[in-house]
Amino acid sequence: MCFSGSDQSSRFGVIQSAIYLCFLLLSLILANVPSLLFVVTLVLLVFASASSVRRVRDGALAPILSAVPIGVYVLTTTLIGSMGGSSYFLLILAALSTVGLMLCPSRQRLDYIQGYHGPVDLSSHQAKKATPNIYANRIEPTFVAGQDANEHNDAHNSQIDEHFSGQTDFDEPTTQDNDWIEPLKSWVLANQKVATAAFGFMVFLSLVLATLPMWLSNPVVEEETVAMPEPEITAQKVRDNILEMPNNYFLMTDENHSLIIHWPSYAENNDPALWSILTAKGEPSCENLLFNDNTRFRPNLVAIENEGDHYASFSPLDTEALVKAIAAKGNFSLCGYEFSLKGSTAAINSSPTFSAYLESL
Repeated sequence: MCFSGSDQSSRFGVIQSAIYLCFLLLSLILANVPSLLFVVTLVLLVFASASSVRRVRDGALAPILSAVPIGVYVLTTTLIGSMGGSSYFLLILAALSTVGLMLCPSRQRLDYIQGYHGPVDLSSHQAKKATPNIYANRIEPTFVAGQDANEHNDAHNSQIDEHFSGQTDFDEPTTQDNDWIEPLKSWVLANQKVATAAFGFMVFLSLVLATLPMWLSNPVVEEETVAMPEPEITAQKVRDNILEMPNNYFLMTDENHSLIIHWPSYAENNDPALWSILTAKGEPSCENLLFNDNTRFRPNLVAIENEGDHYASFSPLDTEALVKAIAAKGNFSLCGYEFSLKGSTAAINSSPTFSAYLESL
């Protein structure tokens, strides 16, 4: 988390790769604990920011460029954490931002330890080389007849120098980047236009792939009010137990034992739904069958057939009460027609079907 100092390319690449690898692993482990994943993501952001600042400083680049890998990290982790799926393609963008900064050469001649130069002391991480045993390979002095003593000592010292030349107790800090990235840097510098075009294409491709599901999702279309056609309502065709009543109307039942009141008229109209309870639309006078004492029964359907024949059908739940009311009351009106109920009791008693409803009367 040190924001001071400088990082070489290789160190920056290793740190960034480790950060994204940790995030991917933890995003799977902590998928059901989003609050903890958020905290971990922020901690990793500190490491990513510090490494980016050190790498930009090492390359003597504009400080604002450190915001590029930081912004890519925020974008990548946010979309992967919230969307997953195709958002993993944003890792291409993360890799490009990392490689882009890695390709910037070090502009300073510094003593690096494990790719780092700064206030943090990493000298303890330098590996010691084995100290040579100067006595194990001791070169014994020899006497050569006729040779001057000084010449002999010079030769002896030369042998010792040759034996121990280049051997030191510790590894010296290096100022060189890793050799594996140098060819890539050379290629980019020699082909800057191609490298820039490739970089731009990869950025565009990763963004397109990451947002592809949003483009392919069905657009939200405002619901339009569509006038639904009214259901075609047809009159009941099953009519049994037809009973002729005084005052020119008929009682009958359908297959569900619903009461149907039929009366002929001279209206030149064949309306299959003069009034319907399904739509609550139609002739207002047909909404209720009204007795003289203001007792009301609402028909399910009032339809016209054969250019004037009216058929009003009622709920099976109202059949018994409606038959008893017709037998006991004075008159009723329906659809603007008035019907006297004089003699209705005798007519109902003449029908085994309808008289059964009067047994409890």
